[in-house]
Amino acid sequence: MTVTTVDGSGDPRVKSGPYIGNGVTTSLDYDFPVQVETNLLVTRQNADLTETVLTLTTDYTVTSVGDDAGGTVELVDPATSFPTGTKIVITYDGDYAQTVDFSNQGAILLAQLEASLDKLTMHLRTLKEHDDRSVTTDAFGTVDVSTLRTNVNALALISTEMAALAAIISDLTTLAALNTEITTLAALDTAITTLNGISADITAVAALAANVTTVAGISANVTTVAGLNSEVTTLAGLNTEITALDAIGADITTVATNNANVTTVAGLNSEVNTLVGLNAEIVALDAINADITTVATNILDVTNFADVYVGPSASAPTTRADTSALVAGDIYFNTSTNSLYVYNSGAWSLAVIATTALEALIAARYGTDNAVGTVSETSGVPTGAIFEQGSNANGEYIKYADGTMLMWGAHTCGTTDPTDWTTPATLATTVGAVVSITSRTVSTGRMANGQLTDVNTVSHTCFSSTNTRVASSNQIVVFGRWF
Repeated sequence: MTVTTVDGSGDPRVKSGPYIGNGVTTSLDYDFPVQVETNLLVTRQNADLTETVLTLTTDYTVTSVGDDAGGTVELVDPATSFPTGTKIVITYDGDYAQTVDFSNQGAILLAQLEASLDKLTMHLRTLKEHDDRSVTTDAFGTVDVSTLRTNVNALALISTEMAALAAIISDLTTLAALNTEITTLAALDTAITTLNGISADITAVAALAANVTTVAGISANVTTVAGLNSEVTTLAGLNTEITALDAIGADITTVATNNANVTTVAGLNSEVNTLVGLNAEIVALDAINADITTVATNILDVTNFADVYVGPSASAPTTRADTSALVAGDIYFNTSTNSLYVYNSGAWSLAVIATTALEALIAARYGTDNAVGTVSETSGVPTGAIFEQGSNANGEYIKYADGTMLMWGAHTCGTTDPTDWTTPATLATTVGAVVSITSRTVSTGRMANGQLTDVNTVSHTCFSSTNTRVASSNQIVVFGRWF
């Protein structure tokens, strides 16, 4: 086995990678020779920048041991050992033991000698690779290397922040040039803190810059107002009253222009006081203002009615309420009979039937001679008898004045198809009508049923206890409406 360089550049080949993890890749190349599998060190950098050394056989296996060009590291489970966000580096890590014994004047096996030299060369290359990426100082330096390494590692941990600073290097240079000004501001720390505390006020004043300029232009007036401090304080205490007066400014102007009228009203002080005492009555009249206007518009009709309506009386009046003579068309209410009378042709005539008389008339509307007869209606209002009873070959029926109708009859059904029974009267509609069918032949019938097929036909049948159609005399009842 020989140990060569990469592309003849002279750089030592003792490290491969870093490889970027994705949780899928299983095969990673190493491009330097190893004598045994354990000569490889497989290190993973985790997402938190910590490092983990993978275990041979458990985490990976090695191919092409002894090959000058190197081989591959085969990961057992990349999802676990090489997930996304990690990196892997493969380095040479041979043991540092010399186990070949060359005896004096003994035989020298060239293969053993070459292997020993190869191992020594790989160790030297490993040291050079470490030296190339180590922090060093010049020959005359006095810096503690361990401290320097600690500082470098600390900087590596804040690489993101260092990159951010590098991106604003021009701004940092600008700030450095303003060193004097920054020092001055630092000396004003307390004042700046105070201004920051009233930043909202400063912003508000800045928005009023034009007003501030205006006030500055009338500084003499401001000084004058300041001299009236006590008077301003008094007015401030009357803020509510001033606001109220401002809200009625137009009314105040109107009163001022009617000064003569105000003076006149002031001279009627006693009359005004009287009206104030009638406040409730005035409010009540205002509430019926529309009614008062209506009455005023129709005052002639009101006056005429006051003349025509004599009023309530237990006996017939002989004159009007104003003692003038009665006139045809005058009316009065008799409190004895609870009836209204009208004056005509020199006498009082009954104008409205008293309640008791009306009740007697209503009672006379139906009696034993017309309670049962022919029912009828007009637009849904009964105009005939209360009940109508009738019968024919099909059965019997009863019609009620409210439109209700009841029909019944007996009819025999056949043994095959349902049998139709024609009702003794005709329904206004089948909607809402109810049919009840009962078998009268108990020995042969178990169940009878049927339905309305139109406004005067019931289709019915009967089944025996064996669930077959049988002839049966059925009792049929229909409940519906005749209008």
